[in-house]
Amino acid sequence: MDVPVASPTERFADSAAPRDAVSWLMHELAVATSRYDVAVSAQLAVSATDFLALKYVLMSEEPLGPARLGQLLGMTSGAATTLVDRLERAGHLERRPHPSDRRRKVLAVTASTHERILEELHPVASAVDEFASSFPPAELRVLRRFLTGTLHIHRSAEPSGGPLTRDHGYTED
Repeated sequence: MDVPVASPTERFADSAAPRDAVSWLMHELAVATSRYDVAVSAQLAVSATDFLALKYVLMSEEPLGPARLGQLLGMTSGAATTLVDRLERAGHLERRPHPSDRRRKVLAVTASTHERILEELHPVASAVDEFASSFPPAELRVLRRFLTGTLHIHRSAEPSGGPLTRDHGYTED
């Protein structure tokens, strides 16, 4: 007989304050998103790390060069160069002139790869949008505020050992 196993969030929620359960749900969402990303990376015939690199390039607010991409991925500059070279050879990335510093290059996802990523992410994005449409506008504003704040917290967080440094495999830009 199959016994349903409660998720970590469900087990934790029974004994925790509701706000603690939200934190656990966020971690569970991150794991589910990672699992989906691994499946998408397989569809694109790249590694999960390569797909994460493509997502960083797509989502970055500022143009990324190979060194900065390596920092974000926790790679040495040599490993980042190898990754960028591999993605460039596969037709997923291009090196372009930096918009304000002609000595530097920035990375861009090719149009065909960008389109392919959107195709792969579309089913989940559509399902989330459809689910969100079931909420009244006032609740959606609260949800957006919560997610924006949570995103800010995650972007500004540092591991318990302090800022990420060269000693942890990161390099200066």
